[in-house]
This record gives sequence, C-alpha cells and structure tokens, in this order.
Amino acid sequence: MAHRESDLDKANGKWFKNQFQHNQLLSIELKEGKLRALNKFIIEFEYPISLIAGTNGSGKSTLLAIAACGFHSEETSQPIAKTDSPYYTFSDFLVQSKQEIPPSGIEVIYKTSEQTIENGKTKNTEKFTTLKKIKDGKWATYAKRPIKNVEYFGIERVVPHSEKSISKSYKKSFKVDGKRSKNEEKTELSVGKVLSKNYSEFQFQKYSKYKLPQVSRDGYTYSGFNMGAGENALFEIFFTLHSCPNGSLIVIDEIELGLHALAQTRFIDELKQICKEKNLQIIATTHSPTALSCVPLYARYYIETSDEGTIIHRYVSEALATGKLAGTNSNELTILVEDTSALTLVKNALTREQRNRVTITPVGSNTIVARVLASIKKTDNNRNCIAFVDGDTIAKKSTLSDEITAVYENKEKYYIEDFLNKNIYFIGPNINPEKWILQELLNSCTSDFAEDFEISEIEAKSILSQAMREKTHKEIRSVARALSEQDESYIFNRLCITLFKKCPHIRRTISDVIDTQLMLG
Repeated sequence: MAHRESDLDKANGKWFKNQFQHNQLLSIELKEGKLRALNKFIIEFEYPISLIAGTNGSGKSTLLAIAACGFHSEETSQPIAKTDSPYYTFSDFLVQSKQEIPPSGIEVIYKTSEQTIENGKTKNTEKFTTLKKIKDGKWATYAKRPIKNVEYFGIERVVPHSEKSISKSYKKSFKVDGKRSKNEEKTELSVGKVLSKNYSEFQFQKYSKYKLPQVSRDGYTYSGFNMGAGENALFEIFFTLHSCPNGSLIVIDEIELGLHALAQTRFIDELKQICKEKNLQIIATTHSPTALSCVPLYARYYIETSDEGTIIHRYVSEALATGKLAGTNSNELTILVEDTSALTLVKNALTREQRNRVTITPVGSNTIVARVLASIKKTDNNRNCIAFVDGDTIAKKSTLSDEITAVYENKEKYYIEDFLNKNIYFIGPNINPEKWILQELLNSCTSDFAEDFEISEIEAKSILSQAMREKTHKEIRSVARALSEQDESYIFNRLCITLFKKCPHIRRTISDVIDTQLMLG
C-alpha cells in the first residue's frame, strides 16, 4: 500500500529543507576509489529519516559508516552510544586483518547545510567537506569536518544483557542512582507507545560507565537481563534520542531488528515526532518492506552494487524493494558464525560461485548466534539466513533452544525444535572447528600438510599430534609456533585449503548445506 504523506511528514520535510543551523547532511558522494563493495556514487537526503534497502553485501553498512564519519565534535562532547572518543573515524568501521589491503585512493565529499552570520545578518548556505585517503596514508582533514553529534547503533544492540560479559560481570554492582531524569520519563513513554505497554516506571541502573535498563509494569519490576531483544534495544535507542543534543545525526543498522511489523510502524512514527521536536536526522538500513512503507517515497533508497559499479535508486516502493531483495542473484544468503576461525573454515569450504552469493558474518558465542538468527528470522521470516555453530555445541542444543525460545515467546516446543533443525548447522562432529580440521589432516592428509609447509611427514605428524593435545582454541597457536609463524589466522587458512583440496567430501559437508539453502532461497 502506497504511503500517504501525513501532516507530520510534511512538517518534517519542511523543516529539513529550511533548517540550516544544525549542519544537516544533504548528500554524500564517493568521488574516487572503492570502499568495500561501494564504487562511485552520490546519495542525496531531503527528509529527516532516510531508509536504505539492499541485498546483503551491497554496501549498506559501509554507507552508514561513511555517513557517521562525516562530522567532527568538540573534545568536551561525548556521543552517548560511544565511549572511547568524542567522534567517529573510519578506523571505527573499516578494520583489516594482516592479509587484507587497506583502502586507498579514496575521496568522499559531504554536502551539509550551514548557517553563518555576515555583517550582522544570518546567511544560509551549503558547505562541501572532502575526506581523502592516499595510498599507505591516513585519512586527512578529520578536524575540518562540520561540528555535529553523531550516534551509531549496530546490530549488536539486540544482544541481551544476559549475553554480554560486561553486564554479567557487574550484575551485582548495578544500582539506581537517585531520582530518574526527565529523559528517562520520555523514554518510558516512547517505548510504551511502540510496544503498546503501560510501564509504571523506567530508570537506568548504573555502574561506572555501564547502564542496565529497569522497568516496572503490572506490579512487576525487571531489568535488561530479562527483557526481549527488541525491548532492550528500544530503551537504549530512545534514551539516546531524548538525551542527545538537538540536531544530532542518528545512524542505525537494520532499523527493524527485534520488532514485529506493527511495532516497526509505531517505532518510525515515534521517530518522526522526535525528529520534528529536536531537528534530528536519522539514516538507517533495512530489509523490511514494512519499515520502508512508513516513510515518504523520496526518503526511500535501494542500493545495488556489482562489478560495474554502485547504483542508488530513489523513490522505491516497498513492492519493488521486496522484489529486488527476493530476485537478486548475489549475496542472497546470510550465514552467521561464531568467530573468524569459523568464518575462515566455512568460506574455504564454499565454491567460488557460492562465495559470490553469500555473506558470512561472525557475531559471537553460539548462544549469541542463535539469538541474533532468531531475531532476524522473527523480523523477516522470508529472509534467507542460517547459522553454523561449532561442533562442540552439539551436546548443548538445549541451550540454543532456550535462546530461540526467548525470542519466539509463546511458541510450542515442536516449533522451536523445527526452527533449530532447519536453520542451525554444526561444523564438524562434537569438537571445535580447529580440532576437527587438525584431526582430519592427521587422519588423511599428513603428507599434503608436510608438502605444503616443506617439512617431513614425521615432523608434520608430530606437529599435528601436539596441537590436538592443546586446550580448545589454542591448537592453531601450537601449529604456528612449531612452524615459526606468528600469524595464526594465516596458518589456519592454509590448513583449511590443504584439507578441502585433498578431501572434497569433507568440504561438501558444508557446501552441500549452502547449495540447499540457496535453492530454497
């Protein structure tokens, strides 16, 4: 159903067009170079809330990073959602391993609104700021960026406090500190509207720089340890929105995470109201047609990236976005894994064609993988997304079921078991991935391992046997040390290549699963 522009939409469009004092972001141009998947592009903003859709790997998250890095901040300022510096830089988002080549030859141009005073008169103009990165150099002119507070929310916001080691470590130390603030009162009302819940009180428990939400409802008080993923994230987001300076830029990755369709609609409606009151600008990514349908057509974007370049479409209907997301032939499956070792193993098990069609994302422990997967599937059940967890998790399937149950409240046991069996797979048999690779090498490929690293078979067998005796996740360090190599990730990558080349039947235990999922998708 087409979006009908409301009076609130018109008011938001009007102030955004005419408001110059808060350095609104009007456009971004990647003029030179390539950043991850993104090639040269221009995107223009004309509404306080901009939603960007696209397939996995199209560059949506990279575009958000570029937006967040467009502004500087006074040293005395501090983004609420960031604790280590008063502003964002590309190093917060673009992280490379030793084997990866850092981006270079990059030129990004930002157009912002600007209000100046000349001869006692206010002048509204547009300002252009350029950020460049030359080969082997640093990003230049950060300090020359326009001043603006920026808040960034990644997908980790849906990870509950019960899965955060910091929160669990200080669970006995969190305390309510005095009378609740006006911003906490406003947050309580905003979250209540979105979730249709009548909270009697919301306040943060605090310890040092860490916060834990606590609410009361229907005579029952509970903390973030016992909140759903969406509820927890909403308290964090809305408190930030109510507390941040007027005119702030809010950047949100996958805005719909943890929220059902009706809650998504209410969420964006409440965001519109706060944007109008505080002149906030929000740029977010989404896979949700429901979310797209909540903003005017000129605030919707669809990004497509190929070898030929990056194209950003505007005025995208939710039907068109849905069709593109379902019909694309690249990056059509998201694979969640625990860590970079699992990423390396799964990636090497795939064919070249498969690698061009999937995105592999490490998100944390097996319980976090289960929770994030369930949140994604609950938000959009049509989204093609599965998970691989370490083989030593097989004995802990009940724990994974508990995490899924926490997201899918009131679902029968058979539904949870069916979800687990259809969407979560195990890497290897009853042992962690590193030991599985080493065990198979020892059983079938000792000579290939020896040849690959130019050592004798006797030495190769000794190295593999010793590594198998190491503690969990310490095995590759043992191999690297024996081979006088400091880079463990490099060693593990070569071990996977050696095994899967010699033993394709082992590789197919993973690649066949991906083939099936791609056909189902």
